[in-house]
Amino acid sequence: MNSPVGRTSSLTRSMEDWAARAILTSGDAFEAVRTPTPCLDSEEEDEESRLFEAQARKDLESYGCPPCYPSHFSVPVRDPPEEYRPLIEYWQSTGGRDVPLCAQICDWRKFRAFQLRMRAYYPEERFSIYMDRARERRRRHGLDGDVHLLLDSEQQTQKQNWIEFQGYHCKKHEEFVKEREKFEQMKNDDTQTKAADTDHASFERAKINRLAIAERLRYNEKCRRKHEVLLGWIEQQRLAMNVQPQTPIEEDSHGQNAASEVVRTVSTCQNRSKRPGRRGAGQTLDRARPQRRSAAQRSHPALGTITTRSGRISKPPARFIPG
Repeated sequence: MNSPVGRTSSLTRSMEDWAARAILTSGDAFEAVRTPTPCLDSEEEDEESRLFEAQARKDLESYGCPPCYPSHFSVPVRDPPEEYRPLIEYWQSTGGRDVPLCAQICDWRKFRAFQLRMRAYYPEERFSIYMDRARERRRRHGLDGDVHLLLDSEQQTQKQNWIEFQGYHCKKHEEFVKEREKFEQMKNDDTQTKAADTDHASFERAKINRLAIAERLRYNEKCRRKHEVLLGWIEQQRLAMNVQPQTPIEEDSHGQNAASEVVRTVSTCQNRSKRPGRRGAGQTLDRARPQRRSAAQRSHPALGTITTRSGRISKPPARFIPG
């Protein structure tokens, strides 16, 4: 049995090392051909899984990516509730058999690398093209909501990253569809070749090709169905984020519309205050004499100051002060 220090030190391994090990030990084909290996101590293996999952959960939450199952679940997750089972099984099928959160964080890091590639390919003068294509992809998948992304992905809000993450996986789903269409075309071409073949060798080659194509189509269908589960969960999380109130950063990410509206409103109020009062249009007030404020004016502080609940007077952000 390893000491607590030895078990804790396993957290220092990089997630890339874990991903390499997961790839080598995952997949239906590997399960069919792998040779027997000495059994590891199940308690040590479960403890390692708990350490990996705890670190993966911490990383996911720090990135703003919701973990695929709640923190109160026992690890390894053996028999999850039905509402979580399809999503957990999806991540387990991608290499995270006992550590689905590790598979999820690896996928999120691939998405973050995708963000960097897209911003390198679409610099500032072409970034609008990237957003237009993202909007078009959402329309193809029947998704509502507009796309407002930033050239600096580090400045994006959780919701902006999530919408871009959704587009990333919609793109992957379209690749599954294109692959299926390619194999369907190969299947049709093989059928035509079979009709033209007459010798035995050609017939055997065509038979092998048909079996290979049929297997690839089954595997594609299996992956596509599982990926649809992930897409459904991503959309559920997006809708939940829509219910949350917008942060100041999210409001500013839609341009300067909000700030411009405030400036227009303040300018209108100032123009109205300059209109002649009940004394007549030709009569002016003595500027040295303080003007008497109405009840409505007394109930609202001046624009340049904000009164907090504690009674402290502070100034608003500079962007809300008209020039």
